[in-house]
Amino acid sequence: MAFSTGDLTHEVLARSHHYHHSYHSSGGGSGPIQWWEWLILLVGAGAIIWGLIRKFAG
Repeated sequence: MAFSTGDLTHEVLARSHHYHHSYHSSGGGSGPIQWWEWLILLVGAGAIIWGLIRKFAG
């Protein structure tokens, strides 16, 4: 059976989406992504970008 990166991405997103729903099923959320989740994503993206800049800058 052939396995592509797109399949892996879809699988990871599907699993994380399912976990996200089961974790937040108790209610109290104001939307699909909370402010602190955005903060974590932004910090992670910033760290990746900073690492790439340092790697290629010399």
